[in-house]
Amino acid sequence: MPAGTQLLIYRNVSGPFDVRNFAGSADDLKSAGHYQTLVDDARTNGRSVEGVVYLTKQREDSMSATAIPLKAPDDNVLAVLLIANSRRNMVEVQAHIRDIAYGIAGLGIIFAVLASLWIAARISRPIEELALAAGRVAAGDWETRVDIRALDEVGDLARSFNNMTRQLSDQRDKLLQAERVAAWRELARRLAHELKNPLMPLQITVENMVRAKKLPKKQFDEVFKESTATLTEEIDNLKTIVGRFSDFSKLPKPEAVEMDAREAVRRVVKLYGPALEEKHIELGTSIGAEPLPILGDSELLHRALSNLVLNAMDAMPEGGTLTVSAVRAKETARISVSDTGAGLTPEECERLFTPYYTTKQHGTGLGLAIVQSVVADHNGTIAVESVEGGGARFVIGLPLVENERG
Repeated sequence: MPAGTQLLIYRNVSGPFDVRNFAGSADDLKSAGHYQTLVDDARTNGRSVEGVVYLTKQREDSMSATAIPLKAPDDNVLAVLLIANSRRNMVEVQAHIRDIAYGIAGLGIIFAVLASLWIAARISRPIEELALAAGRVAAGDWETRVDIRALDEVGDLARSFNNMTRQLSDQRDKLLQAERVAAWRELARRLAHELKNPLMPLQITVENMVRAKKLPKKQFDEVFKESTATLTEEIDNLKTIVGRFSDFSKLPKPEAVEMDAREAVRRVVKLYGPALEEKHIELGTSIGAEPLPILGDSELLHRALSNLVLNAMDAMPEGGTLTVSAVRAKETARISVSDTGAGLTPEECERLFTPYYTTKQHGTGLGLAIVQSVVADHNGTIAVESVEGGGARFVIGLPLVENERG
C-alpha cells in the first residue's frame, strides 16, 4: 500500500460492531476502532460511505476514509472494505496556505497603516492646519499663515490661503486708515459746526462793543453790560461743547466691582428729583425688591443714566412723566428710562446712538454715544423704542454677576 494509506476488511459475522472482526496489517489494526461509524453505516445501508476520521485531536492525524460494503448474491453484506488515506499532507498544505494568507494580510495591514500615515502627512494634516488657520483668521488674527510646501493641489490651496490672508491684512490696514481719516474729518466737521454757533454771537457782540465805544458813557455801559453777559454765556457754551468732545475721547474703561444695579438707579433718582420737580415733571419709579448684582463701575453707570435722565427732561419742556425702573429679567438686570415727550421716528430710533447725530437744536450728538459705549464696556445692551401714545423708552440690559461667573 502507498505510504499513509490503510486497507482494512471488516468481516460482518456478528451483530454489534466488534473491532476483532477487522483484518489487516498490525499497524492499521491499532486505529481500527475509530472507523466504527463508517462501518456500521455501510453494513446497515448497504452503500458506500465516505467521511473524515480523526485518530487523535490533531488535524494532521485525520484520515479520509471510504467504507465499501461487499455483498453476497442475495445482497447480504458479507464484509466491509475500508480504505483510508492520511490527510496530513493536505492539512500541512492548508496550514502553509493559511500562514501565507496571514502573512499577506499582515503585510497588507502594515501597508494600509503606512499608506494612511502617508495620506495623513500629505493631505489630512495640511487640511487640518488650513482649518486651524481659518479658525484663527475668523477669530481676528489676520496675520495667520500656513507653512505647506507641497506641490500638489493642497499646496496650491495653502498658497491661495496665504495670499488671501495677506490681501485681507492689507485691505484691513487700508480700511482702518480710511476709517481714521473719515472719523477725523467727521470730527473736524462736527466740531467746526458746533463751534460756529457760539462764535457768531461772540463776533457780533464784539462788533457791538466796538461800535458802542463811540456812544455816550451811559449807553456804552448798558451795551457793555449786555455784551459781557452774552460773552459769558457763549463762552460757557463753548466750554460745554469742548467738554463733551473731551469726555467722549477720554472715556475710561470701567473699573468693575460687584455692585447692586438698583443703587445706581436710586442715586440718579435722588440727584435729579428736585430738578424734575422744578420742571413740573412727575417722577415714577419701579425698583424691584430682588437684588441685581452686577460687575460694574458705579461712576460710569451714573454718568450713563444721568445722560438718559437729562435727555428725557429735555424731551418734556412743558412737563410730563419720567419713569425709571430696575428689575430682574431672567439672567439680566433690566434698567429702563421712559418719558412722555414727543417720541421718536423709526429713523431716529435707528440712528440715535450714532456719534454726532442729534435731534436737538443745540447738541453735540455725543451723549447717547457715550451711554452706548459705557453699556458696551459692561458687556450689556441698550435699545430705544417709541412708546405708544407718545414718548420714548431706553432699555439697558446688564448681565447679572451669577451669569458672568457661570
